[in-house]
Amino acid sequence: MTTARGDEDAVREIIKVRDAWADALRAKDVDRLVSLLADDVVMMHPNRPAVIGPVANRADLLAAFEKFRVDQTVVSDEIVVAGEWAFDRSRSTTTLTPIAGGVP
Repeated sequence: MTTARGDEDAVREIIKVRDAWADALRAKDVDRLVSLLADDVVMMHPNRPAVIGPVANRADLLAAFEKFRVDQTVVSDEIVVAGEWAFDRSRSTTTLTPIAGGVP
């Protein structure tokens, strides 16, 4: 269950962006995905160095889509909005299925 605190319109916008990310990921739409990233984005993958900035994240996404079908589920535990500051504390599960075949 998601706990939401703060401006209800802002919370809805956060959910809208999260859902747009999931839709673009399923569509392998790298341009749309990158458009959703902040200039100071840091993407952290398990057992890999952080991917910093939109340019590096574009390359990371393109490389992933060349090799894998990506399925991701995100569950928000808490969304907090305080003025111009906000966060969505969530858990994501990502399954990478090799395009060439093999075990996800």
